[in-house]
Amino acid sequence: MFLKNQKIHFIGIGGIGMSALACLMFEKGFEISGSDLVDSAILKNLRKKGIKIFLNQKRKNIADDLDLVIATLAIDDKNEEILTAKEKGLKVLTYPQALGEFTKDFELISVCGTHGKSTVTAMLADIFIKADLDPTVLLGTKLKSLDGNNYRVGKSKYFIMESCEYKEAFLNYHPSVILITNIDPDHLDYYGNAEKYVEAFEKYIGRLRNGGKIICNSYLKNSQKHFVKFGEGDDNDYILHNDEICFREGDNFRESDNMNYRLHGKLNLQIPGKHNRINALCAFALAHSLGIDEKIILSALNNFTGTWRRLEFKEKMVSGALLYDDYAHHPAEIKASLQAMRELYPKNKIIVVFQPHQYSRTKFFLKEFGKSFDLADRVIIPNIYKVRDSDEDVKSVSSQDLVAEISKHHKNAEFGDGFENTAKILKEETKKRDIVVIMGAGDIERLPEMVLKK
Repeated sequence: MFLKNQKIHFIGIGGIGMSALACLMFEKGFEISGSDLVDSAILKNLRKKGIKIFLNQKRKNIADDLDLVIATLAIDDKNEEILTAKEKGLKVLTYPQALGEFTKDFELISVCGTHGKSTVTAMLADIFIKADLDPTVLLGTKLKSLDGNNYRVGKSKYFIMESCEYKEAFLNYHPSVILITNIDPDHLDYYGNAEKYVEAFEKYIGRLRNGGKIICNSYLKNSQKHFVKFGEGDDNDYILHNDEICFREGDNFRESDNMNYRLHGKLNLQIPGKHNRINALCAFALAHSLGIDEKIILSALNNFTGTWRRLEFKEKMVSGALLYDDYAHHPAEIKASLQAMRELYPKNKIIVVFQPHQYSRTKFFLKEFGKSFDLADRVIIPNIYKVRDSDEDVKSVSSQDLVAEISKHHKNAEFGDGFENTAKILKEETKKRDIVVIMGAGDIERLPEMVLKK
């Protein structure tokens, strides 16, 4: 379907996945344009590369000589550009459909799961680059080793990609290797219940190419495929034991601490948290199962410095407090991030500013969110980020409801009453040695700049 010099228009090009695919195709020789409704750093970067950007979504943006239109899943079928493209008889693909077409001729290494996808994909990118395997990469966050980008154009057969399960998007892909980081029910506005969420991963396993590999830490019903398992229990193939990576291999074990295993090396990560050590374990399991030398893998992992908005240190505030920015937006992710912060700062006061993502999601996870902040000293909820929410969803729960739920388990939770007031609170009420962690997947990424503004 894709030929060089084709003219392709992206609707919603400002999304991090959409922008990455647009850049990959642009660097491969396609003529790219795109539209979005609000300007951003991502769009400014696209303009610098020479990609034409429209800050509106109007009929006039859909030129007659376009070969293809690609739309984000967030775009409504009634969108003016979508309707115009269809009226003109142009081919229209969703982002997952286009990505599936673009990657089908590669050896696709697909990283999926509820948590850790971006970090594991980034770790694998560093490993494959260090191993001189020259991969193409697409992930949902920016990476220093990719020059601050979230994509890389390589020349080898390998394409390493973060694969999203929302609306079963990953069922458009043709993976040679599937890595499932974990399965923790999410996106229940679409799936409805945990069973259907897990079933989506079962379906995805069915997309695996013949001879492919599955690396996972969960048992799934599709046992006809070969699973490489990782985790802390000694029933796994790759085991994390006291920060050491071990491998179960037939009868070739030595015995230590009442546990049979072959030792591969010790993790000494530059990023904190047990969840990141598990992320490193599953990246090791995938790379090692593909034959990459264990010394190269460990070197890449132990030199990995993290990614954008994954407990990313910003800078010191005027008050002397240290400011971190984090993407955590699921109860399990909040707990993992706070455990990592406590690991780094066992005696400091930790102040968390959390913006829930979606009203419907906030209502569903309300009780779980309430129990997620035990390791914080203070919790501030500035607002709830509205996306894909109906009027009924918005009326069903409020920021104050979430504060009340957190207050059942935490003595210091409060409503921040918007970003401006929350920034004011942080500027006036933090002290030297305080740790401020700003969390969420919505527009809360704007808040650090507001807090640091003098």
